[in-house]
Amino acid sequence: MIRLVIGSLLAVSAALPTGGGVVLHVSPTGAGDACTAAAPCSLTTAQARTGPHTVELAGGRYRLTEPLRLVAANSGQVWRAAPGEQPVLDGATRVTGWHRHEQDRWVADVPVGSTARQLFVNEVRAVPARGLGCAKSQCTASATGLSGVDPRVGLIHDLKDVRVVLNARWRDFHCGIESVSGTTVTMRQPCWGNANTPTQTGWQSASPTGSAYQGVDWFENAYELLGTPGQFALDSGASKLYYVPRPGEDLATADVELPRTEQLLTVTGASDLTVSGITFADTAWANPEGYVGAQAGYYVNGTRTGTISGAGEDYARTQTAVTVSAGKGVRFSGNRFTRLGGAGIALDKATSSSVVEDSGFTDLSGGAIFVGDVLHSGVKTADNVVRDNAISRIGQEFRDAVGIFGGYNEGLTVDHNTVSQVPYTGISVGWGWNFVGDGDTQHNVLVSHNKVSDFMLTLHDGGAIYTQAQSPGSRVYANDIAFAPGVSANGIYHDERSSYYTTANNVVRDVPQAGTGTNWVSSWASWSAFLIVRDNWTDAPVAAPHNGGKTNQYGPNSMGLKDFPTEAKAVIDQAGAHGARESREVRFTAPTADQLDGLTDIAVTAPFDTRSVRLSMDGTAFAELTRDYANATGLAPTWSTATDASWFSPGKHVLTATAVTGQGEVTATRSVVTHRPADPPGVTNLNGTWTFGDGTPVLVPDSFGAVRARWNEDNGMVATYRREFTVPGLRPGQHVTLQFDSCYFACQYTVNGQQVGQSTGGNVPTLLDVTAAVHPGSNQITVSADNRVSTIRPYGINTDLYWNWGGLTQGVRMRIGAPDQLSELTATGSADGKLTLHAYTAAAGDTRRAITRSVRVGDYRTSVTFTVPAGSDAADPVTITVPHPHLWTPQDPFLHEVKVGELSTKAGFRTVSVSGSDLLLNGSVLADLRGFNRHADYPGLGRTQPDQLAERELKTMRDKGFTLFRPAHYPTTPGELAAADRLGLLVIEEINVTQANATQLASAKTQDYAKDQLSREIRRDRGHPSVIAWSVGNENATNTEAGAQYVHTLIDHGRALDPSRLFTHVTAWHTSDKAFGYDDFAADNNYDGWYYGKATDIGKDIDAIQAAAGGKPLVLSEYGAEGVKDRPGTGPGTEYYQAQLIDTYNRQLARRPHLIGQMYWTSTEFALTPAGSPYNPSPPLRGYHNKGLRTYDRQDKLAWRVITSPVRMDLLPGNQIQLSNVAGQQVSGTVEVAGGSVTPFTVPPGGASTLAVTGPHGAEVRAVLTAQTEALPVFLP
Repeated sequence: MIRLVIGSLLAVSAALPTGGGVVLHVSPTGAGDACTAAAPCSLTTAQARTGPHTVELAGGRYRLTEPLRLVAANSGQVWRAAPGEQPVLDGATRVTGWHRHEQDRWVADVPVGSTARQLFVNEVRAVPARGLGCAKSQCTASATGLSGVDPRVGLIHDLKDVRVVLNARWRDFHCGIESVSGTTVTMRQPCWGNANTPTQTGWQSASPTGSAYQGVDWFENAYELLGTPGQFALDSGASKLYYVPRPGEDLATADVELPRTEQLLTVTGASDLTVSGITFADTAWANPEGYVGAQAGYYVNGTRTGTISGAGEDYARTQTAVTVSAGKGVRFSGNRFTRLGGAGIALDKATSSSVVEDSGFTDLSGGAIFVGDVLHSGVKTADNVVRDNAISRIGQEFRDAVGIFGGYNEGLTVDHNTVSQVPYTGISVGWGWNFVGDGDTQHNVLVSHNKVSDFMLTLHDGGAIYTQAQSPGSRVYANDIAFAPGVSANGIYHDERSSYYTTANNVVRDVPQAGTGTNWVSSWASWSAFLIVRDNWTDAPVAAPHNGGKTNQYGPNSMGLKDFPTEAKAVIDQAGAHGARESREVRFTAPTADQLDGLTDIAVTAPFDTRSVRLSMDGTAFAELTRDYANATGLAPTWSTATDASWFSPGKHVLTATAVTGQGEVTATRSVVTHRPADPPGVTNLNGTWTFGDGTPVLVPDSFGAVRARWNEDNGMVATYRREFTVPGLRPGQHVTLQFDSCYFACQYTVNGQQVGQSTGGNVPTLLDVTAAVHPGSNQITVSADNRVSTIRPYGINTDLYWNWGGLTQGVRMRIGAPDQLSELTATGSADGKLTLHAYTAAAGDTRRAITRSVRVGDYRTSVTFTVPAGSDAADPVTITVPHPHLWTPQDPFLHEVKVGELSTKAGFRTVSVSGSDLLLNGSVLADLRGFNRHADYPGLGRTQPDQLAERELKTMRDKGFTLFRPAHYPTTPGELAAADRLGLLVIEEINVTQANATQLASAKTQDYAKDQLSREIRRDRGHPSVIAWSVGNENATNTEAGAQYVHTLIDHGRALDPSRLFTHVTAWHTSDKAFGYDDFAADNNYDGWYYGKATDIGKDIDAIQAAAGGKPLVLSEYGAEGVKDRPGTGPGTEYYQAQLIDTYNRQLARRPHLIGQMYWTSTEFALTPAGSPYNPSPPLRGYHNKGLRTYDRQDKLAWRVITSPVRMDLLPGNQIQLSNVAGQQVSGTVEVAGGSVTPFTVPPGGASTLAVTGPHGAEVRAVLTAQTEALPVFLP
């Protein structure tokens, strides 16, 4: 197999870098400095040449006594085999002059100082003379050595080169002998002491004096042990080499190579360097201190006392023939590593963006490939790739070696490698066990499409693929694992602190049917966490995995298979070196048209190892879609978002999608044309390309953390935006106003270097008169937006509840006008025909102004005069009466066109009021409404949402039967409220004061901020008939007097601004709330059955809360449960549990008197802080809140189908089900038994039907009305 791989490399060599036009030629006998084909030079001469060029190596052996050293000055070079040649960098001395010593033992002189423990004869590894092993029952280990050994050990005359070799579980030991007395061996220090030194991890159990000790495997490298053909013994003191030839070997002609050089090539600090087509062979590694294996080719060195740290940071790595340190863009392609006394190649010390590919590794004393260091702190290796390598027969001497090792890595891809015939683990990634703290230790490690077989042939407690460490974004995907007969091993082994790995689509086969310690997958440690193991296939008969982590998710998986399905067979066929590839293209699936107008969906397909997809238009960044949600849930990523074409400058553009993968970036482009409506007179749209703080062109509006993931810092950041804008010549009296519809959270505004204003809170507009700071022509505006947690929290906002997307999250515009020119208008109508007009001028004036304008409402016409006080832009409100208006209701959301002079708006006539315990709209009771809460959070957009996207999302809810809506927990956009107006949704709009404590609520800082938010919210949104109430905060400390006083103060402030609407606060204190007396109606968040209590408590709890509120109308403003899509089972955190809780609430609260309605939390999932909520499901999801009826990427859950179902299903004795219709019309559907029958049903209004069903125990029974609606399923007993 190795030869096939190497042979195939010639086909890819043309794709390798050329290193520039200059070609230097070297040969094993090269001399001089011409370096031409006719007069080649030496390796060292070529190495001394700096700058980009190509070095071609002629065939033959380059015998090295020290490594070839390439450094930063060699950057940009290509070192490759000359066409058709096979150069070998060799670290050995050829041994000649053999003569027979005695019997079948031959001897030859070797160079003085030779200490190698390896020998190769005709390219075949010879074995150090070995024997006299003994079982634990015979050989007893102690702190000083061994007792009970074979007496023949004492007959060895020269002990200096002799070593004792033994193993314990996953550890391998090679220690020298100090002395022998009879059957007692005193072991050499520090090796033996290191072998038995306690470790923080408790590894002393796997030591010579530990419980896992099973005896001595053998003593080696003594002349007295020679006898078996192919064995040798080196007497370093006498410089003599003894050997017993194999049959057919003639030492007079044999190529006998004694390795002497430990390293052949080092690359330090070089970049963009390529090495290809070269064989690295015949290295030594004597390691005079001996070898005390820790794990995976790392060993304990030096002299250890006390306890060794459990973090594993002070171990040494097996010497490698090739080492790349601090390299970048270094590529090893098509090379061969063989006959090595140590290991193959290491990429360490922050090496990044480098590749080891298409290479063969065989007959190595240690491991093949190491990537990354084992130091938790410091700069890690990053974004390296190991692919298409064939690895076999490694660990020939040091049996704890692994085929491919990854330490700590910020991005590592191990893809399409073949690993076989290994004594221990095939592929090992991660480090640290349980002693590196609770934070992330690495990210984005991908082990995919590898074929691992014949693993764990000697040692124990390992697996084909082994993981460690807290590793968000990491995956074990589509690997083919085949056990060797009779081994005790794990197929996929998530050991110790392994966390945040998703293990999916793997095939684990030929799993031994019996024997302890054998698992197709294992995560035994209780401190493993947040693992997702799903959609794998195995013939293992075990019903459940070996799982100790309480937050791990297992299933669904296909186990106990007698034959593998087609999908699994495809994984088997495609895995391994040069297996068939999944597509590595990026393709647009949306938009489907080139002309973009308004809401534009954007979707692509991307390679399997895509970490994120960055979207830009003509280089202007506007979104980055990440794998974060897929990593958290185990679901497949959906690379889709939306934008608004009008945010871009109109005209032709190039839309670009760049997939950031573990193996580089892949890009797709398409040409589009965007359209933007013309600006109104006096208004200039400033949306479009701005410059972000680091120089990146970005689209405004945006939520900057959604534009580029690197800006989405856990604790927020201060972001800066800049752009040029043009001011025309101004007429006398004209003012220039900049309007920022939302800058979140704390923002500073500068024009031409002069600070012109600041704002706090976002979500509502900031208007700045910048006349004094601008001049005709080009001007520059700079905005800093601060969304740091430390800035936001003091205002009374719990930033842990949802992600506080920062930036210029809504549009920006420039207005030019005079103090006597109207620029804004809202119209608030009531059921009696009263229409209150609030108008605002383009600028504040120095004098009081009277402005008269004509008014038209449908066929009704009049004129009004607005009075504007001096120093203000707000006119005193004017009320007119429109006769017989068409009223606005949810069933008939009629909107009147209102024109006031040059301005126009929409108005709805309706009156909301309270009568006793009921809430009235236009005199009719509002009760039993289906409601929802919604966060404005969308993949690739964050808080920024196109108006048409908001309307699409609201229409989806309205079509589902929802009527009541709370944008939570902050003011929404005018576009969303306009959509609610058109759709007939009733809105409770809220200011952003959330879970503030009593001290905060009593502070002037919070109260001033809250009043400002409420004032600006009312000014902007009071013209929307859909808004029936203002909420002055969510779940604040209103169980205190300070909290009650806050509510009193804010509601009084709000009523002075808008007497036409109701006011409330949203509480979670239930009957303990002290502020109900100030509300028009009560709003309570209740999570019976989730955070506390039982779902069946909700009815009595609602009654008690309403009583505590003095009998006021009550809305259940939040309820719900977390439910992760496709999570198996019926317990908390599953789709079923979530839907079951909803079904219980539906039954408990239906048609309850004086209950306005129940509002589910929330319509869709949304982003949290990266750590997620402490109240997330078990296991929780990192970074997302999962109570949504639909997923973050808008996939429906079972709860979505159940929540408005008119049918309820109950299981009756005798495998009968009863279907009850709670709707006012006949319903029909089908009863479907999993894996069985499908039976049609029809239920009359208010009636019930009973059906008999059959099926196996536990079979799911569904009553399906449509693809979007069904009753809560039941399960047959």
